[in-house]
Amino acid sequence: MCLPTSSISLGATEPLPYRFGWTASWASLAGALNPAMYWAYAEHYGAWGTLLSVVMLAWTVVFGVSAAAVRPWAWYVVIASPAIAVATSGIFAIHIASTLHDAVLGAGLAVSMSLISTVYFYRRRAMFRAAWRWRRGERWWPHLAGQEHETPEGRAGFAGLPPGRRRLFVASVLIWGLIQQALR
Repeated sequence: MCLPTSSISLGATEPLPYRFGWTASWASLAGALNPAMYWAYAEHYGAWGTLLSVVMLAWTVVFGVSAAAVRPWAWYVVIASPAIAVATSGIFAIHIASTLHDAVLGAGLAVSMSLISTVYFYRRRAMFRAAWRWRRGERWWPHLAGQEHETPEGRAGFAGLPPGRRRLFVASVLIWGLIQQALR
């Protein structure tokens, strides 16, 4: 559904939720505990498969830590998703995909998901306390701009979680890793 620009509140006083951010962080960190998932490319596709595996595994860890940290440096990392997606999609499409359909599907899914996460994290710029803004993009699509002010509720991210929730987050990632190891 397309809403007119006038119905969008650009300076909302309620903080934007971070559910997708925590889900993305959890999924990245939990996925990194199962490196066999990434090394399948290395086993079957030689040097290019190894390069793709290393880049994907490293990016998964860096993205997961950055999404959990919610700091200014982390915002720039999570915003870099499209660049990493284009690079890994290029490697996949040129050196690994067996058909044009596989190349287009793999590249399209990777770039689409990274654009969705970039828009999500861009809107949470104030939450990360990041300074840079994409003024032209905000004029082109006013909904891209999130809150204009920081939320006063204290620290965001992993350090801002109560101790019980921190332990739950870490425990759930580790338990998922153990489950993955047990299923092999």
